[in-house]
Amino acid sequence: MDVDRMHHAMPPGDRVFREKRIVRRAIEEAGIPHTYISANCFAGIFLAGLAQLAIFMPPRDHVNVYGGGDKRCIWVAEEDVAMYSMLSVDDPRTLNKVLYLRPPANILSQMQVIEIWERLIGRELSKTFISEDEWISQMDSDCAGLICDAEIPPFEQSAMAHFCHIYYRGELDFEVEGLAHGVDSSELYPHYKYVTAQEYLKRFV
Repeated sequence: MDVDRMHHAMPPGDRVFREKRIVRRAIEEAGIPHTYISANCFAGIFLAGLAQLAIFMPPRDHVNVYGGGDKRCIWVAEEDVAMYSMLSVDDPRTLNKVLYLRPPANILSQMQVIEIWERLIGRELSKTFISEDEWISQMDSDCAGLICDAEIPPFEQSAMAHFCHIYYRGELDFEVEGLAHGVDSSELYPHYKYVTAQEYLKRFV
């Protein structure tokens, strides 16, 4: 997530955004030419496990769905994050701006990603739909059997806060057009062949 769009972030996940904003302001005050990369959801962390917390292989039997699973976010393979970053290095269009990585075919909801996986493996997963209130209630209490059996450590609570912004509130789904300091990777590099969500998930079949 772009840290300058997350001033309202819920604790304890807000700490990382505050610290990154300090670094950004220092860069700008020093007059250092820069491009910030807003990479969205790394495939190895989010897509590989169908957005299951701390799961890095796609489940074949059961999946937790956040709300109705209908909030769109952007899933980006790590190799594409690296390539977009290299493409932007000497591109004057990205100078002193945020480059938002938004591969068009990868702007998908959690349910769309789950459906892609179900088609690939030829079976339907059982689903537990977790409301936002249920999710938030777990962040500072026992897991209530939904995720684990012990109290959730602070670093995992931070991850859960980020999940809330992404999958319940849909805060990665916005228009870059018109942002004074933002540019869209799909507009700057339309011919770059990125890894689609389906191609990435095929690696696990």
